Amino acid sequence: MLDDYEVLSMPEWAMCAVFNGDRTGLDEEELKLLDDFLNRYEVVDWVTDDETGEMQEASFTWHPEFGLACNCYDCYCKPREQQEEKNA
Repeated sequence: MLDDYEVLSMPEWAMCAVFNGDRTGLDEEELKLLDDFLNRYEVVDWVTDDETGEMQEASFTWHPEFGLACNCYDCYCKPREQQEEKNA
């Protein structure tokens, strides 16, 4: 259920690494920021347009979930501690 997820702003530069496992082109600082985030959250899916079902366009935000201000996509994320509680 979507009620269990948070909608978080994911930097555009991290999307390929998150959904395809391709970390090519990311520097050490970006990798650390991404890994720290992924240790706290599971990224489940990106938010899609209700009418078309297509991935929404990136939009600029001053406050992404990690990193500096940049273009971001909204994604459904679940806190890892919430998952661990359900598995226990």
